[in-house]
Amino acid sequence: MNIKCGECPGHMKETELKEFEAGALFGLKRVCLRHVSALVCDRCESVMLPGSVLEYVQETLATWIAQHVEDLNPASFRFLRKHFAMTQADVADRLGVTRLTVNRWESGVIPIGRAESIAMRTFVLLPRLRRAASVSLRRARIAEKAGSPQIEATP
Repeated sequence: MNIKCGECPGHMKETELKEFEAGALFGLKRVCLRHVSALVCDRCESVMLPGSVLEYVQETLATWIAQHVEDLNPASFRFLRKHFAMTQADVADRLGVTRLTVNRWESGVIPIGRAESIAMRTFVLLPRLRRAASVSLRRARIAEKAGSPQIEATP
């Protein structure tokens, strides 16, 4: 593989990085990737991450933010919006506010309300819940066909 660096006359070499700060790539304060495959320039040390790594990290971040961040900050809100390829107008329409309000949330001019944080997090989690329900339904149908008893558990 002979890929030229986009920053200098050097060439990119496949390397495993022990640690790479990727927050700027996602518009977030800090995203530390460990033991990640990347292309690194042999001259200027510019780093290029493969698309598969970027997709995986983006999906993982969206899920983590949705599950663990109760009140979204402007950067997290913007990250989730962009993750769904939504414009500010799209989000405004879904949340029943103006595009200007969404812009002000994302720029930190006005705080993002609890209801809006929950709504954005729900955009991430609902498709996952639907998939999980679909898998559960499929398992139930298989169990029914096989004559297996239904299993219910409470953690």
